Amino acid sequence: MSKIIVSFKGATIAEYELRAGEMSIGRKSTADIQIDSLAVSGRHARIVTQGDTSTLEDLGSTNGTFINDNKVSSHQFQSGDAAQIGKHTITFVAGSAPLVAEDDDDDDEFEKTVVLGVNAMPAMPAVPKPVAPAPSVAPAPSAAAPTIGGLQILNGPRTGLVFKPAKSLTNVGQKGHCAAVISRRGGGYHLAHVDGPNPPSVNGEKLGKQARTLGDGDIVEIGTIKMQFQATAEG
Repeated sequence: MSKIIVSFKGATIAEYELRAGEMSIGRKSTADIQIDSLAVSGRHARIVTQGDTSTLEDLGSTNGTFINDNKVSSHQFQSGDAAQIGKHTITFVAGSAPLVAEDDDDDDEFEKTVVLGVNAMPAMPAVPKPVAPAPSVAPAPSAAAPTIGGLQILNGPRTGLVFKPAKSLTNVGQKGHCAAVISRRGGGYHLAHVDGPNPPSVNGEKLGKQARTLGDGDIVEIGTIKMQFQATAEG
């Protein structure tokens, strides 16, 4: 399956598998591919996928959409093409079906598709800005009301950046130091420690061997990166 990789100044922010039909790109939270930047219009562009063909179309954005520094209104992606939207880069990678299917019968088995790499972020001093205290025990997401989750960075040069974990798996952290995965299944999001001597923590409590269900407002610390999980009810 084809995908796009969203990056900022060389650091990977998110990765999305392209589905058939239309996927919107924009600053609004309702966008399929959200880029939280003032340089990006609310509805900036879209990617239309039909069979093996994916086409990027500008939606009359304020700052335009570019391929190799050339402003375009429509462009049929070829593998490796890099589009510039605001200060972010969107790289198209052609592919086939996923190598590993998701297994809904085992909560400890995650799909192997990596959709985010925070390991590209430089080390930063752990001097977080003051944040509202999180509840000691967050309510588990309701199966009757699935949630859409996002993580807002609370410290370092990317403070305020919000990204949404992909549908199946988000890989965060730094391999060999503190690596974790966030999996979306059963209508909720779950954090688990996968590598390194320093496990991540939720609300100051370090993770053990079991995955932890994330609730709205939870403070997640992975290595030197501090984030707040945000959840809203879906539809």
